[in-house]
Amino acid sequence: MWPINKTKQKLIAEVADPEEVEVQAKAQVLTLEDIEREIPDPKPDTHREVLNQAKQLLGYKPRDILLGNVLAELEIETLDSKQVKAYMDSKNQGHGIGRKNFIPYKFTEYRYEIPVHVLNKAIQIKEKLPEVEFIIYHYEEGDPFLFVMHNGYGWYIEAWDEPTFEGREAR
Repeated sequence: MWPINKTKQKLIAEVADPEEVEVQAKAQVLTLEDIEREIPDPKPDTHREVLNQAKQLLGYKPRDILLGNVLAELEIETLDSKQVKAYMDSKNQGHGIGRKNFIPYKFTEYRYEIPVHVLNKAIQIKEKLPEVEFIIYHYEEGDPFLFVMHNGYGWYIEAWDEPTFEGREAR
């Protein structure tokens, strides 16, 4: 079920049919404020041991719980990946030359200013887990997202440059 956001709440007030609300809500463009945030649930060390054994013996590729635990310990919120992708898809427009798109950058390649609170989060995570990698997904008209990754798995942890997010000092 599509998460209830401000757009959907407005539609509920305007439309009586719940199925129609769902259809219209999915068609609406998300804003950065609509994207849900949560702190990952920390997993006990026993989970890590079992998952490591399953990876070695069975070839199982578990979601990286070490990064999740670091984010939980630092109380850093993650953005809902499905909603971030829906937001990015709604912004990606056009074909060929002139197409606007989200472009991935490493920190060393990123040429735009990064807010201090975003840099602070990246520093805190890197100090706890030096092997992490960061990717900034930058839309040509703003709205960059910071993605943190470890062992092939990761989370979006920050977004900035939309007027309502300017100077936002979230956890």
